[in-house]
Amino acid sequence: MAKFKLPSPQTTNFWVALGYGFAIAAVCAVIIGVGTFAYLSEVKWASFEYWGSSSVSGSEDFKTVPRSTVFRDVGGTALAVIGLILLTWRSIVFHRQLKLSERGHNAERFQKAAEKLGHQKPSVREAGVHSLTQLAMIDPDEFYEGTQKLLCTFIREQSWERYREEELSKRVAEKEAIQPLEETEELPGKFHPLHSELWEALQSIAILKTELDPNMERIDFLQVSDALFEHLNFENTDFSHFVLEGTLFQHTNLEYSKFDDANLENTKFPEANLEGCTFKNAEMTGARIEPKWQELFSDEQRAQIRWINENGFEIPFIPDPA
Repeated sequence: MAKFKLPSPQTTNFWVALGYGFAIAAVCAVIIGVGTFAYLSEVKWASFEYWGSSSVSGSEDFKTVPRSTVFRDVGGTALAVIGLILLTWRSIVFHRQLKLSERGHNAERFQKAAEKLGHQKPSVREAGVHSLTQLAMIDPDEFYEGTQKLLCTFIREQSWERYREEELSKRVAEKEAIQPLEETEELPGKFHPLHSELWEALQSIAILKTELDPNMERIDFLQVSDALFEHLNFENTDFSHFVLEGTLFQHTNLEYSKFDDANLENTKFPEANLEGCTFKNAEMTGARIEPKWQELFSDEQRAQIRWINENGFEIPFIPDPA
């Protein structure tokens, strides 16, 4: 699972405070410098006579204001400016502290959600998938890539778990296993629904990459290579931009699924249902596919494919021109 190293709040606050301390000192220095320069240059508004006299409206009669009053007013104004700067600095520091606290809380939620993916109950694993997806939507800069990587690993590992279940089913059917089948476990030989948590993981990956990465700039980590999918229903699933090298889709329903821009090197599709699938710009080098699906591919892709029969054995075949 991805680890998130958060900066120490004490360290962060020290450097933030130091930075704003320098900023306040710089502002004060500028104010004092401008005032001193103006005073020495005998600028009218920088003299005590300007600030220490007043006139009645509509007359030219002036009366002098004590210098103590002038110092009080100017000093009060300067203190007000410094106070405003300090208040702004404090607000920014508080906001940063709040963000750090929120990041720490989300990182803890991420860890707990990741742990749910390894739970024995499918419902708990599905809840973990939803939690990870929600975190990635809330803070994509921090959790998008980690969530996608984790979900891809989850799918690959669960596909092997499903394969082990199928092998157990076969042994039980042949009376070679001691352990009985679970009531909900099915024997192989037909399509059956994909584990709900795996389906949710696939849908979450598709939603996240569409919503948070529409230009597909962060797709290198969509790795589901060497997965084993047998007798599963992947109808209308988006595998676009996935890396599926060496993956097996044995007797799998992939009707109307998308494999656009996917890496399908050495991927095997024996007895798979590819009706309505799209493979635009997909890498097909070494992919094993039955000849009946040749119309789904371009001439270049057909030249890359190794054609097989329904049993998965390679056969000599020259495809028709596209």
